[in-house]
Amino acid sequence: MDVLPSYRLTITSIGEASALAAKVIAEGLGSPADRVAEKLYRAPSILADSLSLEVCERLAEMIRGLGIEANVESSQAPPPPPNELFDICVHLTDIAQLPKVSEDLALFLGMDTSTMISLLITPPAMVIGGVSDATYQAIKSRLNFPGVHVIASRPTTAKYDIYLESLTSQQLHPFKRFLQRLKLTMTDSVLADLDYDTAQSIWKQFGHCLPMQVINQAFYRYDLCLVSLPGSLSVSDQPSAQDYLDQTLGMSPMDYSSVEPHLPLVIAEGLSNQEALQQQTEFSSHNLVTSIVNVTLQRLKIEITEAPALPPIQTLLQQLGLLDSPIKSLPYVTRDTSETYARFAKHVLEWSGAQVSYKQCQ
Repeated sequence: MDVLPSYRLTITSIGEASALAAKVIAEGLGSPADRVAEKLYRAPSILADSLSLEVCERLAEMIRGLGIEANVESSQAPPPPPNELFDICVHLTDIAQLPKVSEDLALFLGMDTSTMISLLITPPAMVIGGVSDATYQAIKSRLNFPGVHVIASRPTTAKYDIYLESLTSQQLHPFKRFLQRLKLTMTDSVLADLDYDTAQSIWKQFGHCLPMQVINQAFYRYDLCLVSLPGSLSVSDQPSAQDYLDQTLGMSPMDYSSVEPHLPLVIAEGLSNQEALQQQTEFSSHNLVTSIVNVTLQRLKIEITEAPALPPIQTLLQQLGLLDSPIKSLPYVTRDTSETYARFAKHVLEWSGAQVSYKQCQ
């Protein structure tokens, strides 16, 4: 008796679909939703196999209608190779995009918007882990907005830093013994340049009982600061520096007296390490000195110096969760928050008519 050919449906990308698609597919196939979601976010993957051509094509039509990219293949074809998996973080250099990005990602990943905002404003802003390159590309396509940067890193090949808060002597003793076995040294409460296995072993041993944070170095963000102005240069070097500042920052020699008290001045925010180094090299080629500051874990307060009226500002700060005490007069300093959320709060306050500036936490 002839054996009928069988077919399978291979998901090539989650495409334009959202987390809701996993639930719809799971109900249709009678499979657990979390297993279907894993197949979507780790595509290419086989969703269903050993089907007739007619059934497989009907399933493919339904799947594609949800925005998912899928192929009908012979069951005899080679299966998709194992995927490299990535952790994904999202950084915003245009902080005004925060509401739109959080809503879009919340829908895509099946979270409520407030949870997504919390992920985006909490360093290092990692929104999902263990996904394929196809999902990374899908997220980049969804978030193709100005000032929005989607970064992918393979966790198994990344380098990590571990930051610890103050430890008691009872906590410190077993931790130091563990580090000695690993031949590691902690400097200023930081363990730097750890490979994946070492970082994981420390986290599994102490992450549940010690105040620590593990950061993938690929997810660090940096500000570039202008350290000095052309007036401090030799006469021969000044023209190149002046022209470059005018072209890149719109800063003419007439502005130098008002800028100088604010040096070092942030001139670019939220850069990757590579971007920061490239820009620093470009400024240096025009005889301008800059510095690179890692702002990933920076905590900031906001000082409000002027406002049209105090009650609306107080209400706004309450909504933002930054009201430290009732506002009786200006200037007023908020409670501290992450660098990303401080930028968003500053944006909202300025839009409401207030004059504000950052205050670094000591």
